[in-house]
Amino acid sequence: MYIIIDACNVLFQDSSEKTISAKRRVQFLDELVQYTCIKNHELVVVFDGGLHARARVSRHQALEVWDAGFESTADDCICLLLDRVKNGYEALLVSSDNELNKYAEDLDIVSIESALFKKIVQQSVQRLKKNTLVAKQKTDYIAFGPDCPELDALMMSRADSIFDKDARNKRRSENKNVAIASDGVRMSKLERRLVRILEKL
Repeated sequence: MYIIIDACNVLFQDSSEKTISAKRRVQFLDELVQYTCIKNHELVVVFDGGLHARARVSRHQALEVWDAGFESTADDCICLLLDRVKNGYEALLVSSDNELNKYAEDLDIVSIESALFKKIVQQSVQRLKKNTLVAKQKTDYIAFGPDCPELDALMMSRADSIFDKDARNKRRSENKNVAIASDGVRMSKLERRLVRILEKL
């Protein structure tokens, strides 16, 4: 999925600061890199300002990073990126800017609020860190024979953590039906696409 992020909009959601320090910028980009490692989405991060008059594009590991420059704004760059999205290509705009969201909607592109995306990214990164910590913990291996009640008890204790693909597919099917016909009203094409995209984030 192609995700265009209004970076300043995301970073200023829960802050009274008017500028973004270089350290905070790198922390934010590093967090997004971790997210791309988990979800494998293509992220384009757009910042206001920069050292040059016109927009400059650079890379931060897997991320494409735009600095709008002092002759244009991040909104201008985001509109340019939205215009470039190919028809039928799965794209998402992350911004709480009503004008940008309307512009995306007119192009049939889904958008979500910055605060929601920030929360999704933070939860995904926290899960990754937790799973990495668990994997690093030392495991004691015990040799069991063919008929061993200890092994049976151990297997039964872990049975609840086994992934149930059928149950997941059933839940998805139920959620899909609810999303398409919630309260007896059929959702618009854009709303249905948003539901599909949110499942992938």
